Amino acid sequence: MNAVLRESSRPSRRTRRRPLGQLVIRSAAVHAYAFAHGMTTNKAADTLFDGDDALQTYLSVQRALTDPALTSVPEWAGNLAHEQWGEFLAMLPASVYAQLSQRGVSMTFEGGKARVPARAASPTLAGDFVGENQPIPVKKGSLTAPALTPKKVGVISAYSREMDSASGRRMEAFLRTAIAEDTAPAIDAKLLDANPATAVRPAGLLNGVTLTPSAGTTPADIATDIKAAVAPILLAGGGRRVVVLMNSLQALTLSLTTVWAADASRTVAEIIASPNVPAGTLIALDAAEFATAADPAPQFHVSNEATLHLDDTPDAINDGAMATPVVSLFQQDALAIRMVQLMNWTMRRPGMVAGVNGIQW
Repeated sequence: MNAVLRESSRPSRRTRRRPLGQLVIRSAAVHAYAFAHGMTTNKAADTLFDGDDALQTYLSVQRALTDPALTSVPEWAGNLAHEQWGEFLAMLPASVYAQLSQRGVSMTFEGGKARVPARAASPTLAGDFVGENQPIPVKKGSLTAPALTPKKVGVISAYSREMDSASGRRMEAFLRTAIAEDTAPAIDAKLLDANPATAVRPAGLLNGVTLTPSAGTTPADIATDIKAAVAPILLAGGGRRVVVLMNSLQALTLSLTTVWAADASRTVAEIIASPNVPAGTLIALDAAEFATAADPAPQFHVSNEATLHLDDTPDAINDGAMATPVVSLFQQDALAIRMVQLMNWTMRRPGMVAGVNGIQW
């Protein structure tokens, strides 16, 4: 009896929470290790992260996505991959894209595209009071369904075989830090510009948007700027979840003034501060109308025989014209890992983005 009491009095072991996006990061490390050591990804996962069943499941999702004969994956595995993509975004606290995608509509590509249903501003399906024995009005709504086609985000990084052999499991921590530091600014730069959509990239949020010049630098001017950014969205019928994007410097200035606490606009807008927002610019939008689509699992590929054009903005190599500088991974006994992620975004309704520029406060 005493033995039973002693056993039951032991504290229960708590399951340690998995770090955000860990399966995405570990899968990258596994692909690199598997290629360098001539083994399958499953074997590499067992070697580096023995007993991680969730990682094995996640790797199966990636293999399914690369097989053109498969149009879907089992529901349990698909949910895991979708969850990991959301966690991967949560790893990027300074990313405007990550924060907007968590507030808006997120989906995955099916059949080569994603349809984003949205309501037109008019007509409406508003009900009304009806008298006794009086007919109930029949209303007709209007829907749009813009299509998001996949746009490819890709990056290649090379490293020596000696570095791979020496890193082992430490590669996970290295990749986690590098991705968190580098991914957010690259995506946000496209998200926050004014360029139109092309076959390669989505449209920037400011495409077709006329920004209002800043009113000045006084507290009253700051309040005027915020209202000028938010008002066009409210007038266009938005306002379900208005956010104001601003550079961290403008957010610091705002926090040091009393105008934000006293201004009524705070009741309808929240702040997303990031160093990735251009300094001197406020961008307001209804985040409820922001829609994004992405593949649930980024694809990794490793090579030791490719020829790489070592340039941040490489030109296409066509008709035998050799770019410079070029390096042979085979000759240098080096490895390269490539990551490809399909994604796209759009605003579901027009008029849901506005802003102010030329800010000096």
